[in-house]
Amino acid sequence: LSPAAVREYLDSCFPSQGEGDSEAGRTMSVETEYLSVWTVSQALVLKAQLGTGRDVQRQQGREAATSKDMISVAQASKHPVSPGCSPELYSPCSNPNPTGDEATLTEEGSTELFDTLGKPQEEGGVVIEATSEGLLCSQGHCLPEGSKEVSKQPRPQCRSPGSPASKKSRASRAWGQREQTGTRGPCLPATLLTGCVPRGGRYRVLVCVLYPCHLKEIKAKSGTSAGSSVPLATIVVTDQSGMDMKVVLWRSAAFWALTVYPGDILFITDLTVHEDKWRGEWVLQSTYQTHLLNVGRVGETSRLQVPEAVAEGALEDLCRYLTHRHPLLLSLAPRAPQDPTDIPYARLGKLQPNTLVHALLRVTHTSLVTESEGSSRTGVGRKAVLVVEQGSQQGTLLLWGSAMAWLRNIHRNRGAVWEFRVLLVRGSVASGAMELHSTPWGWARPAPALGSLEIDLHTLLSQRHTGDVEVKGQVVALQFGNTQDTLLRMDSHTPLQRIVGAVTNDITFHGCGRCGSELGTDHNGIYRPCFPCLPYRGVRHYYRPALLTVRDVDSEICVQVPPVLVQKMLLNIPPELLSKTVVPSSDMTFGQVVVDLCHSLLSRPLDTYQLTLRSHFLLDENSVPIQQDFLLLDF
Repeated sequence: LSPAAVREYLDSCFPSQGEGDSEAGRTMSVETEYLSVWTVSQALVLKAQLGTGRDVQRQQGREAATSKDMISVAQASKHPVSPGCSPELYSPCSNPNPTGDEATLTEEGSTELFDTLGKPQEEGGVVIEATSEGLLCSQGHCLPEGSKEVSKQPRPQCRSPGSPASKKSRASRAWGQREQTGTRGPCLPATLLTGCVPRGGRYRVLVCVLYPCHLKEIKAKSGTSAGSSVPLATIVVTDQSGMDMKVVLWRSAAFWALTVYPGDILFITDLTVHEDKWRGEWVLQSTYQTHLLNVGRVGETSRLQVPEAVAEGALEDLCRYLTHRHPLLLSLAPRAPQDPTDIPYARLGKLQPNTLVHALLRVTHTSLVTESEGSSRTGVGRKAVLVVEQGSQQGTLLLWGSAMAWLRNIHRNRGAVWEFRVLLVRGSVASGAMELHSTPWGWARPAPALGSLEIDLHTLLSQRHTGDVEVKGQVVALQFGNTQDTLLRMDSHTPLQRIVGAVTNDITFHGCGRCGSELGTDHNGIYRPCFPCLPYRGVRHYYRPALLTVRDVDSEICVQVPPVLVQKMLLNIPPELLSKTVVPSSDMTFGQVVVDLCHSLLSRPLDTYQLTLRSHFLLDENSVPIQQDFLLLDF
């Protein structure tokens, strides 16, 4: 990578005083976003395995391999691993040729994929493995020393002499062989940051993360990759020498920055020093042979295992220095690993970043984002963006790779509530809002229908039942806009002219064509964009939500009616047709038809209707209702 490209990247990440971030709004390519999601999800699950004894047993089994197997390993390490040598993690089904309803992944298939975590996981050159020493990150497409660019020629597939369960990535084997058997010479102690100087060769450092930041893409301006996007990331680290330095990770290694947090202790190999004369500082850069071992957090010193390649006492010296000079790192809340067998169901309004969740969602809109796959290393050049809702909350779900096969069944079951399992929560690169992403272990299916409880209003209110219910009652009042303004409330005593005025002026609005949020206009009358849905800028006409007052004998409730059901109540007349005539030869408009429907509904208060509602009661510690909500599900 050219010095000019590195300087451009550092200038964008660490602007000088008074300068802004010129690339603050720049988005990542589909492939980079996909690899980011893959890396974070793998790290979350693999970190949960680090505390178990299974990984130690696997490591001991590998160290006890026969000399014949070690020779085979050395021979296999001369060839890069093809994606065909590892399981297709993003397949949404356990059947390789799914048909019909089999296009959704079963829970058994998901469990089988969890069982593959004992082997190194690779995607797009990013390799992650849980070892007895920590989380090992390496590169699957390493080049021989002296090479400067990635070859674009097709790579031969690996041919392991063992069974599929014994296959390992070439990069992981090479690290273990070099660091543990010393095939490249005697094991030298890690270099302090003060000893890393330009033209000093390659360095191995034992450092602590101060903060990771800035996974970005820059355009390569020279070499065989000229014109293509190159991912870059930075980790700011320190050690007992008292020096802070930036570690620039590029290409596949850039995604490792997503697996580390402040306070993590890292052992990084094969780094070179780049002198940034423009800024007057030195930075460390990754190479194709660089490996990163995440030993653990500084606050967990008693549980850390010293890597074999680290000199005796170096880890204790580093932890002692951090305790005195960076005590805030020890005060950070510990990040408890998430148990993949105990994943909670999440609410869209309470999503936490970098966590795995299940969710029950209704899909309201789907779209595909496609870009050129000419330079893709993963073959992933598109994604599916789903707008989903959960009650009154709306969100975004992104499907990656073969998980887009779910779309066929989702389109076939529009309006159904879907159960999505093992999703990753991440912040949007563009807006910062929390988004859901499919993961290697995810699956989806229509949520089983639980049925609704038939109940009368008096029992519903006295028992404070929360859930889906069917009730019978009379509609005694209707008001549009979901407001508490009694002047907009219409009932059996409301004059017909007032209903006409309400229908003409106040029951529709223009909103985002994807999520339905109401849009304002600027001084030129142009609708402002819906920022969470950018770059989508479509505008649609909607009915305003409404409130129905439903009565049964002496009990009365107010029911919220979403725009979709308002349109269903009004004979599915689209809101944009209200000003148009029913037939060309008639003066009657669709707006007059809506007026007659509202007048007919309210003028007969004794007529009984059956409504399907979703009720929710919020109680205090004395079981006294603080809030009660009723949402119309069907009319």
